[in-house]
Amino acid sequence: VYSTMAAVGADLISALIAGYAPTPLITVGAAVLGAVAGLIPRYIIKRKGFLAILISSLAAHSLGSILIKSYALSELYSLEFLPTLWARLPVCLAISVIEAYLVYIIMKNKRISSLSEGKGVRR
Repeated sequence: VYSTMAAVGADLISALIAGYAPTPLITVGAAVLGAVAGLIPRYIIKRKGFLAILISSLAAHSLGSILIKSYALSELYSLEFLPTLWARLPVCLAISVIEAYLVYIIMKNKRISSLSEGKGVRR
């Protein structure tokens, strides 16, 4: 739930900052990205480590950004879907790998990882 809310919030804020009205289908893509990124490590891959984070990130970006957002952009700008998807694919994959690495580095911090496990922060 939190990852979905964060992704939708980020999408809405970025649209407003860029001076565009939020596009519902692009916001749905952001919501799917956030939901998948939150559900995979919670229910499917219980292991910790870079590979698990990378799989989660790749799955989330594949569904939310590569498929749904590419479709939304092709509809919004009257473009063909497959060329739009292929044009976005390398960037989305690169972002996914970089994002996974940054999340891995952040999760190595004991205070942050204890929060994600629901243990709270010890002082």
